[in-house]
Amino acid sequence: LIRSERGQIGILKALGYSNTEIAVPYITLILAIALPMLIAGYAVGKFSSVYVRDLYLEFYLLPSTNIEANLMVFLTAILLPLIFFIGLSMIIIKKMLSKKVVDLLRAGDKEKVGKLNKLVSKMMKSAKAVTKFKYSFILSDTGKFFVFFIGIAFVSILIMFALMTNGLFNRMITDYYNNVDYKYEAYVDITKPLPTLKNGEEKFLLYPNGKYKDDTITLKGIKYDNKLHKLCNDKKKDITSKLEDGVIINKSFNMKYDKEVGDNIEVKIGDKEYNLNIVGICEEYSDYKIYMNLDELSKVVTGEKSGEFFNGVYSMKHLDEDKYLTVTDKSDILKQSQLMQNFMKYSIYILVIVAMAIAIIVLYVLTTITVEEKYYDVSLLKVMGYSDRKVNSMILNSYFLYSILSFLVSVPIAVSLVNLMVKYLIEYFNMVMPLKFEIWQVFAGGIIVAVIFFIGTLSAKRKINQVPLQEILKQYRE
Repeated sequence: LIRSERGQIGILKALGYSNTEIAVPYITLILAIALPMLIAGYAVGKFSSVYVRDLYLEFYLLPSTNIEANLMVFLTAILLPLIFFIGLSMIIIKKMLSKKVVDLLRAGDKEKVGKLNKLVSKMMKSAKAVTKFKYSFILSDTGKFFVFFIGIAFVSILIMFALMTNGLFNRMITDYYNNVDYKYEAYVDITKPLPTLKNGEEKFLLYPNGKYKDDTITLKGIKYDNKLHKLCNDKKKDITSKLEDGVIINKSFNMKYDKEVGDNIEVKIGDKEYNLNIVGICEEYSDYKIYMNLDELSKVVTGEKSGEFFNGVYSMKHLDEDKYLTVTDKSDILKQSQLMQNFMKYSIYILVIVAMAIAIIVLYVLTTITVEEKYYDVSLLKVMGYSDRKVNSMILNSYFLYSILSFLVSVPIAVSLVNLMVKYLIEYFNMVMPLKFEIWQVFAGGIIVAVIFFIGTLSAKRKINQVPLQEILKQYRE
């Protein structure tokens, strides 16, 4: 908006208006646009918060409290972004007003050649003039290129976050139950004699009161050669037999405490502490869990009295409910888990869709405005006799190349930020979100960037073609 007014600003300066008199209307206009939008956003959030709270209470057992307006929250939500918008606008206006009247009235920008542009020119010293122009003119203004890169980076973060959520709920819930072979899970009454196991039944021991770094963790004892509850790593390889040599932690424990294979951990069981060696990490995202060989955990829990103690049974066939405290059908757990997670799943899907929509809008607007700003260059090339196809190759395609390069540079940044977010959720909210980066996401993200970029440039090309050539040529007359 401000850049498009450079000619009018030059005229006002030539007529003798002061910088303050020129800047105030622009600041007022930006304030008039930004403030109502910020207030509207706060109002929508305040209005919808009650319904979001009630929706969560439908699915989760949480305390219900009244949502009251908070002056500090209101001021933070309104003033901080407003100060950012106004401050950035003032910097841009001040830079524009610092230019000479002649420079403001002259068509196009004539800035000094930036260092980045010089570097690219040296690298392409032996290239053809057209090729050199194609890949260097975009760098004529380092500031513009930096904004272009930041925009692509922001879009990349949103796109990569959306793609990394792929399979999130399968990893959190269904994969665990689909990977085990038992169909029924039962817990015994330890005040009574332990039941005699039949063929197709295996015992396990669950100890939910372990302590690690003052946090409550779960220890589970299974036999290293069991058939119904196999432990697999992230490569789907069976690592259950490693329980003979140490303990296996699940992925949630690994992510929260940053422990790897070969590390030793001090775990408190009852009144004693035990030094355990980690020999594997299984791909499971339930509570923070340590798997031990059943015999060893049984001895620890019973104070070395027995290596045969257990409090749970896995079975391929239905178990007699009269002999156990509880009997659970695995299929019922899957159904209940799915129902309990549906709301959260749809909430995240909505966030992903919104993120993708924002990414599309940002990239569309960014590329369209960036290309439109070069309409002088496009018109001049047409006057010089270049065809539309050649102009497209020289100017628009160069932006495409830099957008893809910017995306590729932004991918590791985006992945790092997502990983930081995951660690933050674990650290402060005790919430594990197994977002996973895979190489196909880079190709998918690149295709998304390319498609949206070409949509943006096609729109810009149509607008450029609608501008009469003689009108553009008049702008170059001094």
